[in-house]
Amino acid sequence: MSTANATEVDAIKAQPDTTNTDNSSPAVEEAATAEETAVPTEEAADSNEAEEEPYKLTIKAPNGAIVPVMASAQETVQDLRQAVGETPGTMEYSCFYLALNKRRLNDFAELSEIEGLCLDSELDLVEDQYTEREARVHVSRLRDLLGGMATANPMVAGLDAGVSVFSTVKQDASETAHAFKDFELGQSASLDVLSASKAIKQLAQPLCVRLLVLSGWNPVPRHRQLKGDLLYLLVTTLENQTYHVTARSSGFYVNASSTMRFNAENYGVAHAGQPGIRDAAFYSAHSLVTLLRRLSPKFAKGLSEIQKALAERDPAETLPFLLAEQAATPWVVRGLENSVPGAYDVGAPQDAYLRQGAHMVDSLRDWNEELQSIREMARETLGDRVLRDRQLHKWHAEFVEAAVPGAMAVVGGELVPLNPTDPVDQHMFLRDNIFYSKGFDGRETFAALGGDAAAHVATGKDITGVRLLNQLDAQGLHTLGSVVVDYCGVRVVAQSVVPGVFRRQEATPIVYGSVDQGVTMGADAEFHKLLEPVAKALHFGEHEVANDAGELSKLYTSADVKGLTGTDGRKYVLDLYRMTPVDIEFLESECVEDGRFPVYPHKVVLLRPELVDTFWEQSTRKAVMEHVAARVKKDKEDVKEDAKEDAKEDAKEDAKEEDLLKGFDFSLNFSPDAFTPIQAKSPSSDEPLSSAVRGASQFLRDVSVPALARDLAAYVSTPLSGDALTTTMHQRGINMRCLGRIAELLPADVSSVGNIRRRVVFEMVARAVKHILRGLFRVAPSHLHAEVFALVANCLVGSRYCGSPAQHLTAAARGVPELAGMTPKTLAREVRAQVALRFRFELAEDFVGALVPGHELMLLREVCVKIGAQIALRQYYFERPAEDAVHATVAAAMDPAVKLTKTVKRQIKDKVDAVLARPVAVFAEDVMNFVAVTKVATHKSSFADEAFEAGRLALEKGDRGLGLEMLLESLALHEQTFGFLHAESARCYSVVSLAHYDAGEYALAAEYMTKAVVISERTVGLDDPLTIHNYLNLALYEHARGNSLLALRLMRHAMDLWSLVNSPDHPDLATAYNNIAVMLQSLRLYEESLRFFRACLDVRVAILGTEHVLVAGAQHSLAKVYAVTGDFKSAVQVERDAHMFFSNKFGEDDPRTKETGEWLAELTFNAVRTAKLSKAAKEKIREVASTASLMQMDQREEPVPSKGHLPIDDLIKFITGGSTSSRPRPSGGDGVSPPNDVKAALALYAESAREHSQPIGDGIAQTIETLVKARRRSSAVRALRQVVNADLGLEESRQLGPQLVRVLNRASLEPASLAWLYTRCIGGRYVAGETLAAEMMAGLYAQHQFHGVIRLAQTIGRENIGADIARVALASICKQRKLNKNQRPLACKRDGVARFMEEYRGSGCPFRLLARRLVDMLGQRDPLLVTAPLLAKLLEIELSSVPITARLPRQVHPWLDAYFRYGVEPSVHAFTILMHAYLRRGDSEFAVWIYQSMQRESITYMRAGETESMRVPVPNDVALATVAQVWCQNRQWAQVYGVLERVAGDGGLVPQRLVTRAVSTLVDDGNVREAEDLWLKYGCRPGSGELAARVVNDRALSKLVLGCTRAKDVGKAISYFRASCELARLSETPKTHLTGLFNAVLRCVLDNAPQLVDLASLDNGDMRPDLEILRIALLHSVRFDGDTYSVLISHLSRVAHTHELDKVAGTMQSLYMRLCSEGIVLDDMMVSHLVPVWVYLDLCQLVTMYWRVHTRGRPPRKVAQFRRHIMHRAEDWGFVERVTKLLS
Repeated sequence: MSTANATEVDAIKAQPDTTNTDNSSPAVEEAATAEETAVPTEEAADSNEAEEEPYKLTIKAPNGAIVPVMASAQETVQDLRQAVGETPGTMEYSCFYLALNKRRLNDFAELSEIEGLCLDSELDLVEDQYTEREARVHVSRLRDLLGGMATANPMVAGLDAGVSVFSTVKQDASETAHAFKDFELGQSASLDVLSASKAIKQLAQPLCVRLLVLSGWNPVPRHRQLKGDLLYLLVTTLENQTYHVTARSSGFYVNASSTMRFNAENYGVAHAGQPGIRDAAFYSAHSLVTLLRRLSPKFAKGLSEIQKALAERDPAETLPFLLAEQAATPWVVRGLENSVPGAYDVGAPQDAYLRQGAHMVDSLRDWNEELQSIREMARETLGDRVLRDRQLHKWHAEFVEAAVPGAMAVVGGELVPLNPTDPVDQHMFLRDNIFYSKGFDGRETFAALGGDAAAHVATGKDITGVRLLNQLDAQGLHTLGSVVVDYCGVRVVAQSVVPGVFRRQEATPIVYGSVDQGVTMGADAEFHKLLEPVAKALHFGEHEVANDAGELSKLYTSADVKGLTGTDGRKYVLDLYRMTPVDIEFLESECVEDGRFPVYPHKVVLLRPELVDTFWEQSTRKAVMEHVAARVKKDKEDVKEDAKEDAKEDAKEDAKEEDLLKGFDFSLNFSPDAFTPIQAKSPSSDEPLSSAVRGASQFLRDVSVPALARDLAAYVSTPLSGDALTTTMHQRGINMRCLGRIAELLPADVSSVGNIRRRVVFEMVARAVKHILRGLFRVAPSHLHAEVFALVANCLVGSRYCGSPAQHLTAAARGVPELAGMTPKTLAREVRAQVALRFRFELAEDFVGALVPGHELMLLREVCVKIGAQIALRQYYFERPAEDAVHATVAAAMDPAVKLTKTVKRQIKDKVDAVLARPVAVFAEDVMNFVAVTKVATHKSSFADEAFEAGRLALEKGDRGLGLEMLLESLALHEQTFGFLHAESARCYSVVSLAHYDAGEYALAAEYMTKAVVISERTVGLDDPLTIHNYLNLALYEHARGNSLLALRLMRHAMDLWSLVNSPDHPDLATAYNNIAVMLQSLRLYEESLRFFRACLDVRVAILGTEHVLVAGAQHSLAKVYAVTGDFKSAVQVERDAHMFFSNKFGEDDPRTKETGEWLAELTFNAVRTAKLSKAAKEKIREVASTASLMQMDQREEPVPSKGHLPIDDLIKFITGGSTSSRPRPSGGDGVSPPNDVKAALALYAESAREHSQPIGDGIAQTIETLVKARRRSSAVRALRQVVNADLGLEESRQLGPQLVRVLNRASLEPASLAWLYTRCIGGRYVAGETLAAEMMAGLYAQHQFHGVIRLAQTIGRENIGADIARVALASICKQRKLNKNQRPLACKRDGVARFMEEYRGSGCPFRLLARRLVDMLGQRDPLLVTAPLLAKLLEIELSSVPITARLPRQVHPWLDAYFRYGVEPSVHAFTILMHAYLRRGDSEFAVWIYQSMQRESITYMRAGETESMRVPVPNDVALATVAQVWCQNRQWAQVYGVLERVAGDGGLVPQRLVTRAVSTLVDDGNVREAEDLWLKYGCRPGSGELAARVVNDRALSKLVLGCTRAKDVGKAISYFRASCELARLSETPKTHLTGLFNAVLRCVLDNAPQLVDLASLDNGDMRPDLEILRIALLHSVRFDGDTYSVLISHLSRVAHTHELDKVAGTMQSLYMRLCSEGIVLDDMMVSHLVPVWVYLDLCQLVTMYWRVHTRGRPPRKVAQFRRHIMHRAEDWGFVERVTKLLS
């Protein structure tokens, strides 16, 4: 009971109680532990229950639905009924019972207590008879279902309470662009991030029925009640059919009534025989849902859609709040939607009737009896405790939901007081068996302690005392259900009624404590004994108190704590606000008038229970340490100085074995009455108790507060919001009145603590504004409260917008003097006074201008949360905005799909004008609601908390299995106790997800964290710090899963919320920036990630300084990004700072020092190299710029090999067939004349070698090398044959072998000769073991003579086989098979199919057998030589021998038989080969299955009839590229880009084969632009240098060149062709592919930019496309083939009529002579174009010659066609007659 209900009975004088919302103290845990020890059988019972198997029951419904239910033994039948009601197939049933073997089950019986119930029993759902209450519940339940998933009760929880926006945030992540594209660092987000409009719209459900209300024929007449009628309903379906429905005991049926006439008869009976009327059974059903389904097909369809929507959405989002007390209350809500009522619903006012009945009997509950009955429930087993905790939590929540509307009615003056003649502050009220009183000192009980201020605090402290006593759960003691409600400036206390308190009694019922401030004192022995365990847990000592008569009484608790015995015989404890000692140091220093601050407003300054526990623990620990030290010292002194050494050792061992705590006697207890007026009357025998109180007070002042200030300054603790700061202080036992002391300890001139100091100051300001608003609410009428709040808000945060907001008040508000005279200055003065009064801190006079600008939303949020205000969600401007900014904001809020018509533009302008016309920042219309702020003695589950802590500790110790098991157990207990939607459940889900994340189970971690996010949004708030941190963690988990875009969207949402709650200089933002940068980096967005890495470093430097390990780590990360972007100079500077710090701080041997040192060296090297390349690039640019001067070089200089550097005249001569140099070509090698007689030379060399004792091989090798250099290959081959066949000695042969190998490896001889020579050598006497053989084979392989390697490998014996030989041989087999495949079309064309098949018949079989033989020989020699790469090559050969048309079996193990045989683990390459083989044969599904098995790191297969499992490696980039080919073939570009982004983001090498395939496919599809973007992003290195230097994928570039020619993009075709040529020159690769590219580009140029290729005019500097492409080709020595000349000749022929014929004919003849010199054969088309030229140049013999050659033996049709082509070209030149004559 509180002071406010002191007038219940005049004999009882109760005192106010107080509370704080903080966690349970260690004392409570200690009491719980003691209680557990008192029940020895509980642990055994728990272990037995843990071993019990769950029930797997089946429930059969009459409609045929079957509901499987899994339940534990402790659950009741009622839980099964709830599961039935939540199942879609049985949701129509609400009035039923469950039967086992036709025996009805008790709804409240536990499953373990039901006789005959087995683990897999089958239960029957039996339809039961309705009662009036059951009928009402059935109808109400259906209305709730059809009304949609509404928010919590707005009367209790406020508007838009309990809404989650997670689904909308996740939907926004489906966009291709990342979320931080338009993010601005340091800017506050819009309040739209808190908008629940979209989420609430998504919760809307389809309309199923137009009207479902109670009929006007209610109440049921008595006569009809005797017939079984219960209710009458009126239903209008979507088909516009109206039905009157009767609810009776047997179910529901349609009656024959109308609005004008009552007829209770069944509709089918009353209208029988009429058309369209069914029988009576059709119009009746046990369930109203079933009946409506029959009557309305649209109802059935809509209901099925509702069920489908409920099944698709996450249950955490759609689950309704059973109790509104659990829902979070937002501080910004929808404005327009909440300004008007929802949809018109006639039945809405009838909800109270449906829920509570006509006589409101259901609302009359005996709250106290229910509470005490629940507390007296059994608690011996775990099941008993869980059931008891669940019932207690449910009771508290229901009590709050019932008490809050009553308290609001008290404030609104809607209840009649019990004592109307007393003053208003003393009024008491009774409603629904709940007793209400106001938190004022109406009877002057606290006159000496501060009056109303003291009473206000005491009412809250009483809740803390009730919570402490409830958590101790002392048997025999009872407390009342209590809740404190703050609403519109008035504090109301709601309590359950003590039995018998309203009866008139002669004597006071108080038997323990004092009701009259010590005049009388009760000390009942029974109460005293019951309070002993409570005192022990709270460290209270027994102390003596005296009444006015001097009589002494011994008490454990404070004299203000009252005990009485109710008429029900229970012991009740009331007025528990003094359950902790007084803060005497604060009382003596601040509650006096001689201080520098005003006197503190009250003297109810108590210590928090957490501080008492902390002080007790530290004091006990200190005493233990002193006792142990004294004991050890004493033991050492007992050892005599002259004792022997062994005696000393024995003594030491004895001392160790002795119990050091023996004889320890320490006691530290407190007196709750110390330093109070009651203690002044008592003797001073309790001095130790009082000393302990003073010690605890000093501990708070000197230790706890400075320690918290240090932690805040060092950011060890980083509270994000005011609530988080409050929680932090309360957990450390620090009262909020110490905020000023903390602010003083945080220096204002140190920028690094600016964030936390601002948070502390804002908390004081917000609480001061709360007190000011309370006073203003009391003097202003309730209809002006919105104006009051808007005025205070404008003066506090909107002073820059309007300097005098009071002038915009309404006339009624200006009539209140306190409002009319308020200005920003007066409010600031009042705030400063309140802060000085309540927090002992002096704010600066201009604190508003110094602290508030830029942080208005943050401060406004704190004020709204503390006062319970809900304001409209819109854009608030706190200074006059510019018109452009407003226009941009309004336009951004418009739907992007809406076209900007004149009407839309006018609407935008009207909205902009309305915003600019607003006179103040916050309007009274913006204040949507005031919600009651409650303080509740929340019940906590001790078992669930203990399991949670045990699991968390197990995880910290590394025991993941036990930790996860305990956490899941705690989660189950929390859900059973508090329900699914509870903040404690969110906390458990969060920790469980973290455990899975640490174990690498990212999918499970994300799943659990998603639930934590949704639950925290709905239970603690959309912008609560817990929700923000859950979003940040979920983003990390999604990024770990590869969903980087979704992770960035979640991070963006968390950052937007952060900007509303705190400022951008919070230290934790550094970690968030770093994570964002890493995610952007994974998407290869390096430039954007660089911005966040810099921001991370800036925040850490600003807070921690430059010399800190976190700063050095940030520098190291930043340097890496600089390196990726190519800015090596900046990277070196940043990395140098990091390396210097690590080196100076941790030494050179530290891993971090070594790593940064390596990076620094690499970055320095790259910086120097980049600088050199940059310099070279600049010189090359200057060289290109001076091309004109290069063209005038001295002709006598040595010509360079590249024709592009020649002058113009030399270029013309080169194309026309002339020579560019008069130097004669050398006739042989290096000028050495080789001997003509090889035999004579060999004999000469042999004789010389013998005489001079030199190896013969030197001379022979020199001879053969001379032949090779002289390009006399035939002579060299003959010499080699003679050397091999010569009869040299064995010693000479062994000397000659290595020489021959080295010479042959440098020679480019015919494959047949080399193969023969190597075969003879390997089979003869020139082989000196496997080393020489391997060297010979490597030489052949280097010259691409793969068939020679194969022939050589066929002669290898087991004694010469080696790993290198096998590797080269297997690789050659693979290469040769590819050559055979490539030669097949050519062979078929040349020699015919029969010859080709005869030549290559069975070529795969010998290759495969040879490969197997080589591997087997190697394995027989040494199994360790058989490695995974060798077996991968063997696997490739095996698979390539299978015809491409054959379908491979869908089994993996047959191909891996060699791996099993040699015990080698298959490599990634092996599985990649398998995937590639299946893809080539069209079985992409099995290839994808192999890849998925690699991802799972395990593959299952059948072998020898048994299922086996094999561990497989994780796929690499090549495997990823292989399987991604499927997506390219299927045009699944989202998956392709996803693969490329993921690989590039992880820092891996981008699979260029996939890039090539993707570019090729896009080009073939005509998407050249997309192919170009893909190649530039993934086929080139990032940077700004020359394109050729950055190209990685030249194959894709070639394909892109062809694509540009198809797209007729001449500029890009030329540009990319130039890059291809330059790349071929830099890489020194073969240039054969350039010819085809050149021809394609040339055709594109000439077709799209037709010009005369006037080669004689190249020296005029013209840069036409045709000349440019020729210059590029000549510069890079691109070979001209027949197609090239054909294109040039045909083009010149087509444009001949527009130019001088001399010039054209001369050029064409020059081209003809050049192609003849290069051995190119003319085709019909080229001849047809050249005939007119030859006629013009009088070379008629060429015409007749080519006509005869091209027509000999050809069919007449072909000859005629050839003739038409010639005559067509002759007509263009005007030579028809002459050509006709020549051809005839």
